[in-house]
Amino acid sequence: MVQVIRPTEADLVRGKEAGERAKREYPTAIDVTFMKASGLLVLTLATGVSISIPLSFIEELRDLEPEMLDELEIDLGGKGVVLESTDVHISVEGLVLDALGAPGWKKAIRAHLLREVAGIRSERKAAAARENGKKGGRPKKATNG
Repeated sequence: MVQVIRPTEADLVRGKEAGERAKREYPTAIDVTFMKASGLLVLTLATGVSISIPLSFIEELRDLEPEMLDELEIDLGGKGVVLESTDVHISVEGLVLDALGAPGWKKAIRAHLLREVAGIRSERKAAAARENGKKGGRPKKATNG
């Protein structure tokens, strides 16, 4: 027999708060518009920031007919831009990187993000570090000499 667990009011409130926090902290889009006259894709983020991206910067869209781009939509969670007729799905993060245009900028942003992630320590990593500390720390690297 399957047991059904119904969320409590507190569960629903926590879930809503987590969703609102995610909207503020992670890049989500609320609108996308293609401006035919200028050839720009305008992406509006939940933070209120709008980014104009030259279509030539977006590999997945640059060869499509401008009329097709009127069908662009934001996916349900705001994490991507979708063009169902061609099965194109592009992440918001990818579009923001595309907006930078130059490969050097993209590399710099990626390197920064990797440094940020590398600094994050899980409880499991912290526990392992404490255990290693009790044993005198990490073993010294062997040297050939």
